[in-house]
Amino acid sequence: MAHHSTIDRRAGQAVAVPYKRRYDYHELGEHVTSLILKSLPPNLSISRLCAFLEKITPGKYDFIHLPHHEQTRHNIALAFINFVDHDSARTVYYMFLHRDSRPWRRTRATPGNIQGLENNLSYFLARFGVEGLKRPDAPLIFQVGQQVEISDQFLRECLTPANLACGLASATNTGQEGQRTVPTALVAALQPGAGGWCPQ
Repeated sequence: MAHHSTIDRRAGQAVAVPYKRRYDYHELGEHVTSLILKSLPPNLSISRLCAFLEKITPGKYDFIHLPHHEQTRHNIALAFINFVDHDSARTVYYMFLHRDSRPWRRTRATPGNIQGLENNLSYFLARFGVEGLKRPDAPLIFQVGQQVEISDQFLRECLTPANLACGLASATNTGQEGQRTVPTALVAALQPGAGGWCPQ
């Protein structure tokens, strides 16, 4: 296993630690429920990822997004996952610090830039619009371990103008808003006096 030098804060000197453990000195903030899995196996499918999570944290995740390359249909080595509580996120986060078995040897977990089911879903909508929910690699939503349909009713009940504002702001900050036109319904929902989600 590759090693690198880092400062051991307890000893105050440089020590060699395994490359996979370079996040060991960073506690996961108590507010974190969303993780990004990086360096995933390229042939990993959404069904295999769900099965893996179900073994580790059964029924404790409610948002999974495994984006694909449009040409190859393989994943882009990233997955965005929200857990229903911090403890479940922490379990997966620390598991990948020390997991060296194939096919997950290179995979690591980091805290998501966007936290929460609602904000992650809003970010996806801000990037790809409502039509993006028809994509083969659209996010999957779960309630008590069971996948649920992302219907208009679900969106009305789940998303608030504050969530949509977070999604739009995040897409703007990452420079992703230009990839697709932001849906009119999202913009309308953010206007003063709007009553929340208004499906197209």
